[in-house]
Formats: sequence, C-alpha cells, structure tokens
Amino acid sequence: MSAIISNTLNFKGGVTTDRDKKVAEYLNNIAKLPDNFSKELFEAKSDLSGEKLSKTILGDLATYDIANKKFSIAQIEMIGAEELIKNRLDEILDILNKTKKENNLDFIFLSAIDLEKEKVYIITDDENTKELVKKILQIDFIGNIAIKDELIMRKQISPLLKKELEK
Repeated sequence: MSAIISNTLNFKGGVTTDRDKKVAEYLNNIAKLPDNFSKELFEAKSDLSGEKLSKTILGDLATYDIANKKFSIAQIEMIGAEELIKNRLDEILDILNKTKKENNLDFIFLSAIDLEKEKVYIITDDENTKELVKKILQIDFIGNIAIKDELIMRKQISPLLKKELEK
C-alpha cells in the first residue's frame, strides 16, 4: 500500500491509474489503515535530517544514456520541500555537483515534489541542465530553483528529456 501511495503521489499524480485505486482499495480492506496513513508516510519520508538527505538523493538517483548524453534525475516526494530547500540548498547542490563530476554526467537535477503544496521544485546550478529543463517543462529558474505548479514525476519528465535530446 505504501508503494502505491508513494508511486502515485497519494493518487494525485498524473500517472495514477484505475488499477492503482482498485488495488489500494483492496489492500486497505485487508490492512484497515488509518485515514491519516498517507500523511504519516510522507512525513516520515520527509525527515531528511543529517546524512539522510544525501542518502535519499543518491539512493533514488536514476541515470539515463540518450543521444550520447548522460543525465541523472534525483526525486524526493515529501512534505516541506520549500523549507528543505531554504535550509539546505547549498548541500543539495554540492551533492548534485559531486555526483555529476564522479559519474561524468552531462545533466543532473533534483526534483523535490511537495505533496501538500502540490508543486515540484527543480534544483540545479548547472546552466546546461537549466536550459534543457526550462525548455521541456516550460518553467523559469530563479537562481538555482524552478517551480512547477503541478505534480509531475521523474517517469513523466524522462520521456520529455529523451524526446528533446533525440531531436
């Protein structure tokens, strides 16, 4: 049940299917989860104190090779993304830049999905990545952060990147 809730952004993501809803209903009839289960799940996932931030970013990093370009997208689904960014932006950028260098990447960014605000914060200080993301998601960066006022997941972003890079 937790996997379905996370993978569908608590049934708010554009990737949510009727099958997801039916399976979740079936599982919940067995598990009898409390009404606030999804909120508690995302609150637990939102604790990125200390080294949890780096472990979470690196642990969920997806890397793609397309059109002779190599890019990585990290994704965090959480509550309180704006606060995390405000307090730890430099650390996030350090993690991304170190990963980019170590893995010889052309592009890298973090997609921080805030479920309460229903926004996605795209974070990078790489200018080439900014231009690419700006083009495919129709968003502008202010400094090293761009905000998409809708929930969009990495599995929806990567095909857009693929299409753009293969032009």
